[in-house]
Amino acid sequence: MLRLRILLRSESLRYLAKTILTLLIDVAGIVAGTILTLSWGILSPIKWSIALYPAILTIRGVVNGIFCGRVSTGLHLGLIRPSLREITWEFKLLTGAIVVFALACSIFMVIQALSFSLLLWGVSIIEIPRMILVVLSTMFFSLIVISPITFTIAVTSYKVGLDPDMVTYPTMSTIADILVTLLYILVLYVSNLDRIIITSASIVFIVLSLILLLKYREEEEFTRTIGESLIALIVVSVVTGLTGTFLLDISLVCRNPLVISAYPALIDMSGDVGSIVGSIITTRLALGILTPSLHSIKSQWRSM
Repeated sequence: MLRLRILLRSESLRYLAKTILTLLIDVAGIVAGTILTLSWGILSPIKWSIALYPAILTIRGVVNGIFCGRVSTGLHLGLIRPSLREITWEFKLLTGAIVVFALACSIFMVIQALSFSLLLWGVSIIEIPRMILVVLSTMFFSLIVISPITFTIAVTSYKVGLDPDMVTYPTMSTIADILVTLLYILVLYVSNLDRIIITSASIVFIVLSLILLLKYREEEEFTRTIGESLIALIVVSVVTGLTGTFLLDISLVCRNPLVISAYPALIDMSGDVGSIVGSIITTRLALGILTPSLHSIKSQWRSM
């Protein structure tokens, strides 16, 4: 019994050390806030862009969080190979599901934005087409940029002997927040000049998603991944609408954009902690170390 307790304590300390080291990168989340502050001249004239920012950041995080979790678990189970030269069928299904799910997220975000914009944000009907294009193109560009980086970090951590469950999402969430903020500001800026680029990107995104949906629609893993992910999306979409409204209210009350700069870092840290725990639990469930019961999770809680 004493040896077991010592073992649990040592394992808990190792997890704690790894978690702290991983979460240190969240300090870089202030970079996303700094970009937001420096770009305030682009955001402030477009009120809905301020309210939409939390939704873009959070829902994009949901998409990448699911991708991180599936890749990490797939690497542990051998369903995904740590090399782009050995693309497994499971990885193809996962990437296809993520693209389709990202489009579903964009549609949910548009519906949410339309509801909140007409009721609370005071957006003109003329601005609605622009809002839709900004959402679709930002999600599409972020998918192209962030997903390969996510896979690279997961594979690299796995190859060097680190646990991708604990490394991938916390690292990527900070990097993704910075990249998504840059892409969002860039898309907004381009939408002021010419909408051909963002319109073309939106069309490509929709067509690609439909092709993948038709190709893999009969694959159980593909449909299951999308179905399970939609549950998380429904819950998150309501919350992000409210946080967007709060952020808009804060920006109107407090004219100093430096206050807003802390927002990405705060949500980044809280999201990373939840993701680490969730990813570890799902991997242990898949490996059979845990059983789907509260008692089983509680028995190993200290080691997490």
